[in-house]
Amino acid sequence: MPTVSLCLLTYNRASVLRRTLDSLLAQQYQDFELIINDDCSSDATPSIAQEYERRDARVRYCRNPTNLRYAGNQNAAAERATGEFIAYVHDGDVYYPNMVQLWVEALRQNPTAGIVFNALDVHEEHGITAAQHRHDYPPLIRGLTLFDEMITASSSPIFGIVMLRASTLKQLGAFDVTLPVLADVDMWLRLLLHHDAAYVSTPLFSVMPREVGHINRPPLVNWGVQAERDRIYVINLARRFGGWSRVPIDARRALLRKRLGENGSALVRCLLKGGFKEALAGLKVMTAGRPFGTTVDLAEALQAVSMNRIVH
Repeated sequence: MPTVSLCLLTYNRASVLRRTLDSLLAQQYQDFELIINDDCSSDATPSIAQEYERRDARVRYCRNPTNLRYAGNQNAAAERATGEFIAYVHDGDVYYPNMVQLWVEALRQNPTAGIVFNALDVHEEHGITAAQHRHDYPPLIRGLTLFDEMITASSSPIFGIVMLRASTLKQLGAFDVTLPVLADVDMWLRLLLHHDAAYVSTPLFSVMPREVGHINRPPLVNWGVQAERDRIYVINLARRFGGWSRVPIDARRALLRKRLGENGSALVRCLLKGGFKEALAGLKVMTAGRPFGTTVDLAEALQAVSMNRIVH
C-alpha cells in the first residue's frame, strides 16, 4: 500500500483540473496514490480523469453515484484511501513539488501531531500573487492552544488542504454532512481537542481564483456560511468544556464580541454596496438564534457534544 493517499476533491471544474493533476503528479515524494473523487460532475471531468488514470498507475478515478457535496465527498474519499497518511487537495489549485515531502516529514518528526498544515499563496486572475498567508507558528503547535485561537478567529488558519494521519481520522469519525461548506473547520476543531498540529512555514501551494458563481466567491456576503461558522463555534466550545454550562463566561463574551462585530461589519458592507436583500438576510441570521446572535440554540449545542468529557 502507498504511504500517502492524495484525495483530490472535484466537481464540475474540468477547465482547471489538468493544472492540478499535473502539479500533483510532479511531486518529489513518489510513494502515493492519487484518488480523483468526482462528486458526480456533469462536465468533461470524467474523460480528463480517465485520461490521467490510463497514463499513470498511481491515479484512481472514482465517481460518486450522486452529488454528496463537500463533507460527503470528503467522507467518500477517506473510505477509498489506503495510505498511512490522507491528504485532502482541491481542484484548480497548484501544488508545489515539495509539498507532500514536507508534509510527511512534519508528521514523522512530530508524533503527537494529527494534522499538518502550511503557509500558502493566493493568486488572482492572470497569475498575479494577491497575498501570502503565513503564521508565526512553531513546527509543533499544542492542540488546545490552536483551538482557543481558532474559536474566535474570523477565518480558519488551517485551510481545507492538509494531511492527516489515517488513524486520527478514523478515531474522529466522519465529516459532519449537516455542514455543507465548513465541515472541514469543524473537523479541525474536533481534532485539536485531542491532538497537536504540525506547521510548515513555507508556502506549499497556490490557491487559484474561483470563477464567478462559485460558492467560495459570493457577490457580497454568504450569510449561510456566516451562520454555519457561528454554529460550529458554539458547538465546539461546548465540546471543549464538556457542555455549554461549563464554558467560562470570558470565552462566551469573547465569542459574542467577535461574531457580532464581524456579522455587523458584513451587514454594513451589504448596505454600502446596495445589497438590501443581502442585508435583510443578514439581519435574519443575526436575530434568529438565542446565544448572542448566532443561529444555534444552547440546547442544540449541548446535544451536539459527541466527546462528552472536559478537555484541559
